[in-house]
Amino acid sequence: MSDKTYLRLMDGEFGFVENLTVVFALGAVITGIFILKNRNNFPFPTFRFYIWLIILGCIYIAGEEISWGQHYFGWEASDSIAAINRQNETNVAQHS
Repeated sequence: MSDKTYLRLMDGEFGFVENLTVVFALGAVITGIFILKNRNNFPFPTFRFYIWLIILGCIYIAGEEISWGQHYFGWEASDSIAAINRQNETNVAQHS
C-alpha cells in the first residue's frame, strides 16, 4: 500500500480509524438504550443513572470525532472557535 493510499484510508477526517471510532461509540449508545428499555431487571435503581452517563459520554465521543457533523455537512467553524482550534473544527476540545 502506498503512503498516499494509506493516508487517504487511515488518516484524516474520513479515515477508517476515525469512522470506526464513531461506529463503536454509536453502537454503545444503541446498546445503552436497549439496556434502559429493560430497566425492570436492574439490580438497583441508580443503575439507570450510570447507563445514562455512559450513553451521554458515547454521544460526546462520537460528536467530537465527527466534529459535530462539520465535515459531513460542510459548514465552517465560527471565528471564535477557529481562533482556539488549529484544525478549524467545531469541537469542544481546544487544540494548541
